[in-house]
Amino acid sequence: MRARHYEAIYARALPPYLAWANALMRDAEGDREGAIAAMSEIFDLPELRMQNLAIEPPLAPVLLRLAMRARDRTRADAVCATTDELAALNPHTDLVLAVKAQCHGLHRNSPDDLLDASDRFTSSPRVIARASACEDAGRALIMARDAKRAIGLLDEALELYREAGATRDELRVRSRLREAGVRRVSPRSVHASRERRGWESLTSAELRVVRLVALGLTNREVAERLYVSTYTVGTHLKHAFDKVGVSSRVELTRLAMERGTPA
Repeated sequence: MRARHYEAIYARALPPYLAWANALMRDAEGDREGAIAAMSEIFDLPELRMQNLAIEPPLAPVLLRLAMRARDRTRADAVCATTDELAALNPHTDLVLAVKAQCHGLHRNSPDDLLDASDRFTSSPRVIARASACEDAGRALIMARDAKRAIGLLDEALELYREAGATRDELRVRSRLREAGVRRVSPRSVHASRERRGWESLTSAELRVVRLVALGLTNREVAERLYVSTYTVGTHLKHAFDKVGVSSRVELTRLAMERGTPA
């Protein structure tokens, strides 16, 4: 009897990507109940919920947001409880711990939990999940009136979404930055007039990193100054090297000095 029960669940064990996409589409259209219905089995069957989150941990914040937007406290609590259980079973897995922190941060509107999540996602290859964690932390910090740290995290989310081609997410983060009093020019709006190589091709984010590197700061120091991850600093540096045709920090610093950039 129990085996038959699990057989039915295991038959649906793979992450329900089609249902996931359907839920997000319904949510985007404002159909909160329809979004919940599209993922109802995962919301309501504990074994299935645990199995899917074990396979795809970043699904947890998606489920939580759907439940919170639908004002469904019971299902939101269930998602958080599952991340707790998953973290207890995987106490040394940063991805699982990051997802747990992100869910609790969203559920309690806790900037500290969301910052913990963004830190744990730093080395993750899951670009969209990492961007989402940075965006959530940045939004919470704006609400907490810590604009300086918020802008650094939102800039990081913006860059990650842009590199992933997540246009809708990128536009949403630009809107959050405008609310914080910062306007970032879209690379798409300036690429037509900007050279793809050379100093003029550097983005504002890349220039901020180059200026600090030219002052002698390490990647970690730059990351701390800009409130971004060392991964993001390294990515901006790599892009800057490629665009201006250098292969070392010394050469990059020389070019920056010639242009008066660090001043």
